[in-house]
Amino acid sequence: RYISVTGVQTCALPIFIDSKYALIGAFVFAFEPRLIQNSLLGITDSLYILAGAIAVTLFFSNKDKLIYLAFIAIGLGSYVRQEAIFIFFLMFAFYWVRYPKRGRRTILRFILCISLFFLILAPIQLYRYSAAGHDGIFSRITESASEISSNENFIVRIVTGFEIFLKFLGWVQIPIFIFAVPIGIIVLFKKIDTYKSFIMSGVILLSLPAIYGYSSNAYDTRYLYFQYVFFCGIFSLGIKRLLDFQKRKNFFLFLLCIGIVIASFIFLDLKINNQHQMEAFKVSKAVLEKTNGINSYYPESSFLKAGQVSSKWPFLSSQMNFNFKVKDIQTYSSLNQYLMDAKKDDIKYMLVDNSQNRPEFIKKIFENDTDFTFLKKIDDSTNGKSYRAKIYEIEYDKLEKD
Repeated sequence: RYISVTGVQTCALPIFIDSKYALIGAFVFAFEPRLIQNSLLGITDSLYILAGAIAVTLFFSNKDKLIYLAFIAIGLGSYVRQEAIFIFFLMFAFYWVRYPKRGRRTILRFILCISLFFLILAPIQLYRYSAAGHDGIFSRITESASEISSNENFIVRIVTGFEIFLKFLGWVQIPIFIFAVPIGIIVLFKKIDTYKSFIMSGVILLSLPAIYGYSSNAYDTRYLYFQYVFFCGIFSLGIKRLLDFQKRKNFFLFLLCIGIVIASFIFLDLKINNQHQMEAFKVSKAVLEKTNGINSYYPESSFLKAGQVSSKWPFLSSQMNFNFKVKDIQTYSSLNQYLMDAKKDDIKYMLVDNSQNRPEFIKKIFENDTDFTFLKKIDDSTNGKSYRAKIYEIEYDKLEKD
């Protein structure tokens, strides 16, 4: 957890290359407000980004032997987050661009790199397969692809996911990247070399898990956080281009750094809503008191563990047992399908709220719950200023009669 909290600042180190323009990219990364806020949660995103950033940096190192460490790093990153496998695919393809002379040494080095990656990955893969019946990475990719392709609304779902992806992609450019990334994109397409091709391919390839997530109603900017590594490179290209028209380059860079810090702190001050968090925590305590399981309502549902701790404190960390059932609801497009699966999992309660990142049927229940006679309201927290929620008991007997 402590490593994860300091992950954003640590990630800036491998991004920095011996150039003042690369230093600006690392500076932007260290002060990107969303990454700072995410790192304070103590979750795995920072470790994933750190492993990926190290892998990419070592992959392009002038010392050929360091490429082995690059594949080891991305193997470790795949432990943390499944999306890291896409970085492996990227490195796999660009190895032959990086070493175009396909001699014996190049082929042997490639085989050793791939072997190191799978050697790092093998233990956890075998454990997951024996414990859950799948490896959690490659099987997840094939299952997701099969699930999307077999969907009747395949085209509509992909188009919707892509539209939402573009909106989030634009949103994450604010407040820092919007300043120079558009210019950097123009520079990126001029005199394309291996490094620029890698950045462009990385942005495209790592967009795939984000589009899948958005097509499954999982609306979160976290899917785009690793792309900040590439955005920093594009940002640096844009700044370099802007400085070509400046006589006092160092003074301009100084003002830019001050502007980045100010923009970051202003954004964080506006984004962190303590009122919303307090109300979400209060709702989570009501959920814990009145139910024995509920549908997911991320990110507000992250307060469920905090609510359990506050109600049982003090106790030793070894005595923690978070066995409260939370069933994912974001992947469902039909209320009936969710209720069928919820009944099998013995989920007897449902929470609906005013968040816009919910399936349409949740929004309909929140707006007009009288149309759903099988839902018995047991808690109403709609008097909150920022976060409003309702808790229902699902009366399956009435649902079957209806």
